[in-house]
Amino acid sequence: MSATLSLTGADATNYALTSTTATTTANITAKSLTATITAQDKPYDGTTTATVNAAFAPGGLIGTDAVTLAASGAAFDTKAVGTGKTVTANLAISGADAGNYSVNPTATTTASITAKGLTVMDTPGLDVESVTGMVGGGAQLVLFTTGLGTPTGNPIAPVIKITGNARTAETMADNTDIDVSGILTHAESFESAAARVFEEMCEVASGRPAAAERLGHREFAIHRRNATI
Repeated sequence: MSATLSLTGADATNYALTSTTATTTANITAKSLTATITAQDKPYDGTTTATVNAAFAPGGLIGTDAVTLAASGAAFDTKAVGTGKTVTANLAISGADAGNYSVNPTATTTASITAKGLTVMDTPGLDVESVTGMVGGGAQLVLFTTGLGTPTGNPIAPVIKITGNARTAETMADNTDIDVSGILTHAESFESAAARVFEEMCEVASGRPAAAERLGHREFAIHRRNATI
């Protein structure tokens, strides 16, 4: 930095400057900015991911300096349903004048995770019409529980047949995907059977044909007001 020098005062004429300018060095430090975030409430989705908006506190930026604030990695403290839950996000600045500023690296706020609503869909009772109704309502994969057994399939979505009847599991083995009759005889725990059902769902959703698909069952029927025979 440099400055222009001059002498004043009653005796100034008795002196002379060796130079009318002088230079030295000093530092300009980055101006500290304070940024805050606000978070949106969300329904439960099994993740901690949060959606936030970030903003500078009033009076932070100088003039029309070009500085952009961005938030990333926003997350709730846990994925569980709750009100006033802590949300944390990372903050960073960019832009032509960003080098002249610093900002707090993180910010916190609160928001809520609400319970996820479940939709109960009322469909026809008969096998083929029931599956058609569920698929028409948006089902991507159907878990069809059956006691007497059924060959029902669908041309749009896979149909996984589950039975708790040991006799049906034996007599209609070709049409049955999962036999959970062991729960009734205490040969298998509910948790074990549930795990097998979930594994079957994942396998079929990943492309492995269910029994109905392997046998070519592609039944489709629209529910009618009158009796169906």
